[in-house]
Amino acid sequence: VGSVLEEVPPAVSTEADGGGSGLGLLHGIKELTEQILCEHKAVSDTPPPGVPQPSEGCYRPVQMRALCQEGLVELSIVVPEPALGINITRHYAIDATQTACQAQSDEPTPLMLWFHGQYGHGKGESEGWAASSGYRACARENNFITLYPFGLDAEADGAALGDVNVSKNAGSGWNVGTGGDETTCITKDDLQGALSSISETDFACYPSCTKLGQCGRCNWSTCHDDVAFVQTLVAQIAREHCVDLSRIYLGGQSNGGMFTHFLTQEMPGTFAAVNPIYGLPLKGYAAGAHAELLRSKGALAETAIVEFHGRQDSTIPLNGGLSPESTWSWYYTPLDEMMSLWSYIHGCDETPTDVTEQVHNICKHGQKDLTCFEYQHCDSKKRVLKCLYDGHHGQVPGGEVFGCVSMWFFNQFRRTLPVSLA
Repeated sequence: VGSVLEEVPPAVSTEADGGGSGLGLLHGIKELTEQILCEHKAVSDTPPPGVPQPSEGCYRPVQMRALCQEGLVELSIVVPEPALGINITRHYAIDATQTACQAQSDEPTPLMLWFHGQYGHGKGESEGWAASSGYRACARENNFITLYPFGLDAEADGAALGDVNVSKNAGSGWNVGTGGDETTCITKDDLQGALSSISETDFACYPSCTKLGQCGRCNWSTCHDDVAFVQTLVAQIAREHCVDLSRIYLGGQSNGGMFTHFLTQEMPGTFAAVNPIYGLPLKGYAAGAHAELLRSKGALAETAIVEFHGRQDSTIPLNGGLSPESTWSWYYTPLDEMMSLWSYIHGCDETPTDVTEQVHNICKHGQKDLTCFEYQHCDSKKRVLKCLYDGHHGQVPGGEVFGCVSMWFFNQFRRTLPVSLA
């Protein structure tokens, strides 16, 4: 998906084939990431103000938390999907420190979910993308439990339904609720003038979409219920581990960033803060298919957001509109439109303020062209930020600044209302 990336120093490319794949890792990345440490200002020994919400697992003896162990472990979970008439086995990786595994009810551990991009894989994401960006190191330094769920490709999608007749596989990704909508991608009528060299969108309809009657020429991913997967997974982790429900954080790259936006709309009472990177909703879905973002304004005013985007991104353009990639020609919401929606939800200033100096004081080793802007004076007392950097799609700001800024941001927030996992 997408085109081969042109290296733009000092951004770090974590993909060889573009388009949010999350697979083509840098040469020698394992040796590189073993040396990555989290900057001390992104590590907090003091939780954010407010009262923790210990999960059910906090009241289980530590020795009964059988699935919690030091390091990265790949596991599975069965998820009911009534609409498809099946129970499906889904997979994920969990990364925890020994301290997180031994957490008690007086100091439960934060929980973070990270979603890979198209063609990605959860375990590969944690060992590659999350490691090279500084994300994994900072999560571990802060004793978070981190979940890396795995998306479905066409073969896994069909296998769950007993359908092996897969005509086209567009890779593993996430259902963002747009299946069957034929207004979100380029049409033959668009292919003129400056767009005459662009190919018509290269779509794929997975077996789950066929069964649900959600096929369309703009389809590219599964129609399995990925929201139910996340809800089931978080509920199970909360039962089995000592998690602070007021400190559940969410993020993702590319299609995983799109899914981050979708999850905030579908689970508005769950997340304390979110941090998508180069992932924006498709045209017409900024507030959700039925304005879910606005209808849940009260609950979402408890969710802070920092969004990252590369200035040279042409796969999911910073300014929205058509992606001019040869086989990835969808229409996207502009970043500023998305941030204005969040500013409205939180009751912030309409015009953002440059806070670049503050961010660089926190994360001193980040690339110098990183600039951050905040919609200040929020009625919610939360924060709404966007950070821009020189880089194409699939590239993250150099100096492990993404992990540093993300954890510094997360460590400021918890939810005060009782958390809903639905």
